[in-house]
Amino acid sequence: MTERKRIEIRCRGAATVALDELEPLQGQLKVLDDTMYAKLRDSIAVQGFSFPFMVWRQPSQSDGTVRMRILDGHQRDVALRRMRDDEGWTVPKLPVVWIEADDERDAKSKILTINSRYGIMTTDSLAQFAIDADIDLAQLAAIVDLPEVDIAKALDTVGDQDPTRVEFDAYGDGTASNVKFVRCPECEHEFPA
Repeated sequence: MTERKRIEIRCRGAATVALDELEPLQGQLKVLDDTMYAKLRDSIAVQGFSFPFMVWRQPSQSDGTVRMRILDGHQRDVALRRMRDDEGWTVPKLPVVWIEADDERDAKSKILTINSRYGIMTTDSLAQFAIDADIDLAQLAAIVDLPEVDIAKALDTVGDQDPTRVEFDAYGDGTASNVKFVRCPECEHEFPA
C-alpha cells in the first residue's frame, strides 16, 4: 500500500478549518492554469502550507448558519483540492484568519484590495534581496511567479546557475525536474516552459 503524501502546515491562524468547509468568493476573477497549478503545487510540496487563508464568516440570512468564504487563498484552495482529489495528498485542517466585512459587496471589495500591489519589485531589488538573504534563486524560480521581474537577469546578477536549465527537487525525493524559461518577445517577461 502506497503511503499518502501529507500537506505540512507551516503557519498558524486564529483557527483551523477543514478544506471542505471553505467556500471561494472570488468566482472567476483569477484563473489557475495548469502551468501555474504545477508551480503552486510544487511550492506547497516544498514549503508546506505557509500562509493562512483569509476568511469572512458570512452569516446566513435564514437559518443562522455561517458560511466560511475565502477572501485570500483562492488559488491555494484550487491547488489543495486538486492535490487531494487527483494526486492523493492528505490535507489536514488549515489555518485561517478572520476578516470582517459588512456584507458580500464589502467582502468582494476587500478581495480586490488584497490583490492590489502597492510596491514594485525590480530585477535589481530581487537580486539584492537574494544576495542579502543567501536565497537560491535558481531553485526558487521553479516554484514562484514574479511576473514583474526578470528572474534570469537577477540570476546573472547573483552569479547563480544557468537560468535556462534549473534542476529542482520539488518533492524532496531525489527526482529533479528541469525548468526552462521562454521570453515573451513583446513584454520580455519570462515564463517557465
